[in-house]
Amino acid sequence: MHRRQQHLQNVIACLEVLTANLSETSDKLRADYQDHLSALSDAEAKMRIVAEIEQANAEAEKIAQAKNTILYESAQFRLPDLWHIASPPRDKVFEYREKVFGTGGRRFPPGVRGAHGRFNRLQWTLDGKARAVDQYGRTESEDEEEERIDPNGQFIMRDREEAEEDVVEHPAMKPMWLLRLFTSWGTWRGKSEGKKDKEKEGAASSGESGERKVASGSGERKEDVVSPVSPTSDSTDALSPMPP
Repeated sequence: MHRRQQHLQNVIACLEVLTANLSETSDKLRADYQDHLSALSDAEAKMRIVAEIEQANAEAEKIAQAKNTILYESAQFRLPDLWHIASPPRDKVFEYREKVFGTGGRRFPPGVRGAHGRFNRLQWTLDGKARAVDQYGRTESEDEEEERIDPNGQFIMRDREEAEEDVVEHPAMKPMWLLRLFTSWGTWRGKSEGKKDKEKEGAASSGESGERKVASGSGERKEDVVSPVSPTSDSTDALSPMPP
């Protein structure tokens, strides 16, 4: 019993020493944590920033790979060849736009019908709206796009210098495509009427020639008919009395 009692006392003494050491260590750790709490908060914020930087770096690497791919593909294209391919359809667009809408070749002074700078021509759209265009039929937005594509003017045509006497002070003409429509319609009507007149003249001339042929044929038949009294018979024989 005495040994067991002594053993328990020793165990209790060890536990007391261990508890005291743990308590002292815990107090030191808490004090150290309190002292370095602000530093830990700063470190945590910095770690978040570092994580965001790493994520952005990974995304940037993906973008860089895509950029390098695009740069490699774009290096395979030659700008003069591309412009040579794209210029005919572009010219066709301007040609058809001129035929359908037209500009009339007339220039307006600044402030009239929205004319300003190079965009001093009036072009009517199908919905009846008017817009200012340059001498090639381009709007201001189209000209800005082409200028961004070719800022040095190596491929895209630029405006030519024009005479000032072409400016119209008091325009009153409506869309040119309507005038062209009526002009072409009148020309077509004139050609069709001319053809009809020629056909009528040909038919009349053929009828007159036929009548002349019929008249000449009837005259010849009349001359061929022999008179019942022979022109060679003696008139004295006709007048002499008959014998008894």
